[in-house]
Amino acid sequence: FGAALDGFYLAMMLPMLCVSIFALPLGDTPTSMFGQMNDPRHIQRTIRATLSVSLLLASLIGALIFINAEAIFRVFVSGKGVDLVLVLMPVALLLFLLSGLVVCGNSLMNHLSRPVLAASIQLIVPIVSVVTILLAPTE
Repeated sequence: FGAALDGFYLAMMLPMLCVSIFALPLGDTPTSMFGQMNDPRHIQRTIRATLSVSLLLASLIGALIFINAEAIFRVFVSGKGVDLVLVLMPVALLLFLLSGLVVCGNSLMNHLSRPVLAASIQLIVPIVSVVTILLAPTE
C-alpha cells in the first residue's frame, strides 16, 4: 500500500484542509438558526439554501484545486508520484463534496436529535477512502 497510500494522502491533503476551513463552519452555522425557527417551511428553505451554498462553494473550490493540481503537487512530489496524485484527485474531490454535504446533514440530524443517523452518514467518507486506497494503482 506504500505508493498508493502516499498518493492518497497527498491527493486528500488540500480537499480536507478545505473541509476544515469551509465545510465545518457551514455545518455549525445552521444549527443555531434551526433552534430559533418554528416554521417547518422556513427550516426547509434554510436547509436548501445551506446545502446549495455548501455545494456551490465546494464545487468552486474543487474546480480550482483540480485545475491547478499538477502545479500544486509538483511542489510536494516529483515524477510518478504526481501522476498517482492526479489519478486520485477526482476521488479526493468527490470526498470533499461528500464531506461538505455530510457536515451540513449532520448538523441537521443533530438538531433533530437523531445522533445515530448522523453517525451512520459519516461512514460514507471512510468507506470511499478505504475502497479508493485498495483500488489505487501501486505503480
